[in-house]
Amino acid sequence: MNILRPLSNLTAFSAVLIVVFCGIAVAGDNWRPVTPAELSQKIPTVEKDADAEYLFWEVRVDESDVEEMSLKHYVRLKIYTERGREQFSKVDISATNSDAEIKDVSARVIKPDGSIVELKNSDIFERTIVKLGDEKIKAKSFAVPENGPGVVIEYRYSEVSEGIPYWMKLYFQREIPVVTCSWFVIPNREGLGLKEQQFNMPSGVKFVKDKGDYYRATVTNIPAIHAEPQMPPINEIRSWVMIYYNIDDEITAESYWKARNKAWAENGKDDFKANDTVKRVTAEITASAT
Repeated sequence: MNILRPLSNLTAFSAVLIVVFCGIAVAGDNWRPVTPAELSQKIPTVEKDADAEYLFWEVRVDESDVEEMSLKHYVRLKIYTERGREQFSKVDISATNSDAEIKDVSARVIKPDGSIVELKNSDIFERTIVKLGDEKIKAKSFAVPENGPGVVIEYRYSEVSEGIPYWMKLYFQREIPVVTCSWFVIPNREGLGLKEQQFNMPSGVKFVKDKGDYYRATVTNIPAIHAEPQMPPINEIRSWVMIYYNIDDEITAESYWKARNKAWAENGKDDFKANDTVKRVTAEITASAT
């Protein structure tokens, strides 16, 4: 079995095929019990001044259907302040891939006393969250009933795309802190090996064997992405992993760029060929050079 093998020293430009997965395994159709510690916790774990934090964000990649791929998310977050209540008075679930569709949304709210409010299918609706000209970004949304400090919000959904891609983007960091984030992937597909490249990740993160055919990478205590004026593009600063399938197990950064530079030189040699005028002017301006 091929195991994830890091491709060191690759740049983001060379990462043309990517996959990143955030999550722990989702166990069947049942909700997991919320622990007494989660209900009684009054101070955030990751950033002490946070208004809310994800207790966990889990995604399992399901490729059992050869005609589509499904990312099965399981999210649990806790509200700590009134500002957190306002921020998550409504939860919007949008796809990370513009070609994907959000399906099978279910949600519930657990109050500080342990009582549970289950949302009905009729409570979940679709709305446009971004509109630019004719382009629209839609999300599945739901209002959070009886929200307030101490409340735990829990929801699950599938992000479904046609076909089985050889790359995807999956992120560890989000808009609020995350206590635990794990990613589940299958390291083999039709004889192809799965490789990875990490970006802005804590040291020591690696994929380890999990149940079934899956490998899992887990990171804990992930700070939020804080927006700043004139900040670099988001993927230049956030923590994420690139993984992709490749038939060539021997490719290295050195061999990749050597082949790429050779191809660029071959394709552009006619465009950069010096004509008589260029040769004459070059000779004139360098005639007195020492």
